[in-house]
Amino acid sequence: MSEIKAKNMLAIVITNIFISSLLELKKHLG
Repeated sequence: MSEIKAKNMLAIVITNIFISSLLELKKHLG
């Protein structure tokens, strides 16, 4: 159970980082 929770949290963190870098890229591209 805790292992699944940890994996879910990791996936959420990675997704957040991915989305923020995409937004940063969009800003730079205009």
